[in-house]
Amino acid sequence: MAALPKLPKSYLVAVIVVITFLMFGPMGGEVVVQNPKEVRAVTWNVAAINNNPFEYWITGSEQYNKLMEGFAAVVKEPGEAYDFVVSELFTEQMAGELFAEMDRAGWVRVDTVRKKWAEEISHKKSISELITDPVVGKKRLISMFDRVTNTIHTESNTVYRPTAINCYSGDLNKVNQWWPDWIDFVFTHKVSVKSKKMTGVKQKHVREMLLPITKDKYPVTDDEMEMSIPLQTLYGAIFDTVIIHTLNTLDKNWGVVRKEMCDKLNKGKTSRIMSILSDTYTDCDVIFLQEASNELLRAIKTHVISGNFHIATPSDFDPDRNQNSIILLKKSHWSPPEDSTTAVTSRLEKTLAAGDLVAAASVHKASGSRFVLASYHGDTNGLLTTPVVAALYGFAQQEPKKILFGLDANTHEKGDHEHLGVEEFAQFYVSKDLNTCFGENPNPRNYTTFHARTHLQPQTNKGVAHADRALKGDRSPKDFILFRRADFSIISTTKDNTGNKVYLDDTVIPTLKFPSDHGAVSTVLNLR
Repeated sequence: MAALPKLPKSYLVAVIVVITFLMFGPMGGEVVVQNPKEVRAVTWNVAAINNNPFEYWITGSEQYNKLMEGFAAVVKEPGEAYDFVVSELFTEQMAGELFAEMDRAGWVRVDTVRKKWAEEISHKKSISELITDPVVGKKRLISMFDRVTNTIHTESNTVYRPTAINCYSGDLNKVNQWWPDWIDFVFTHKVSVKSKKMTGVKQKHVREMLLPITKDKYPVTDDEMEMSIPLQTLYGAIFDTVIIHTLNTLDKNWGVVRKEMCDKLNKGKTSRIMSILSDTYTDCDVIFLQEASNELLRAIKTHVISGNFHIATPSDFDPDRNQNSIILLKKSHWSPPEDSTTAVTSRLEKTLAAGDLVAAASVHKASGSRFVLASYHGDTNGLLTTPVVAALYGFAQQEPKKILFGLDANTHEKGDHEHLGVEEFAQFYVSKDLNTCFGENPNPRNYTTFHARTHLQPQTNKGVAHADRALKGDRSPKDFILFRRADFSIISTTKDNTGNKVYLDDTVIPTLKFPSDHGAVSTVLNLR
């Protein structure tokens, strides 16, 4: 064989440099050469463990399991040692102080709530007839108050309602010492929050952040809806009182367990989400997120990832609710997004909760195609999912655009008149010539969520026993990426509940390493 010609050393060095660059990239990272017709997307509901370190069954210390099992036993059979009449724990004096603050705040229907307290609520058994009442849970009389006030991420720090179910660091050993701090927090304390238009920061009392409970989303009466602000505040005060008394009676060292969980689960959640996004999903052209907290949005905006992605937020972004849908679009692949949220929601008969949907128009640079992209967090039973898909489809038809839609559809393995089943959802989207990353006939047992709640939370009726986690936990196929059948073919789809694009079917989430109760779903699509 003829000898190879001798090349100059400088030429060889240059070749080596080029090959190294192509293989490993300029910073030593792997370079993925993407087909310009490919679109890579991921959808992820990043909720769970936003506030309450006790909300989910999580593998923890022996003390944690003992405390959770002990509380579950109390909820199941409270007995005389725990199930006091409400007014014996939340006293008439405390109720009087609460109503006086409501009057000073100028709230409406306080007299009606005061009468309801005197004639009905004060006489109930605290556990068996109030905090575990499934009707109270369905109407969100406790959980709506908790959602807004539990943990508030301000522009400068994080503030906590004085309660057992967050990371509040004050003294919770005695109710009479705790109560003045609770009243001060709700009615006197001010926090710095973004305005709803995201145009600046304003000071607001915590009481001003409370949201009404509306009958279009929850089974409340007209009367309850009108007095929902003072009513939910009363229920919230009673709930916190009962929980603090119960925990102090059950285990004097419960605060130590709570601190351990807060340190491991709550305070590091945003950084863990950012780590997963930046380490695992920066190869995606589109990142759909649901139930993103204000803190997470701030982290995204200040992270290096923001240099590579456009950030689309909903026109009705709600900083008070603290759980909004957002979209990240890779700048090298997409034009700056134009908000289309109102154009889509105007087609709906029912009003969505603020921030649940974000829609944006953008041009895919490689193909020149105009898209409408959307991220959506469905209602609990999934009943608004098909109307939202229909509204997005109608908007895209009006001004022809391709569709790419990441959503927590809140579909269920089996549907009924109160829940949207995954098969019914598939029949609907196929009728619109749409498809999802799981195909036209998704497997109802292809779960993307698997969580089990403890009883130590505002909706105690959602709690299950430790032994029943697998049997009674929520295991559902909820998360999808949707598109027009004619626009894309599916190359691959991956589920992830580890942060490494691996899904462990029998793992209850969240875990100490994966901070959400929804798996991430990513797909690689090919533009036709």
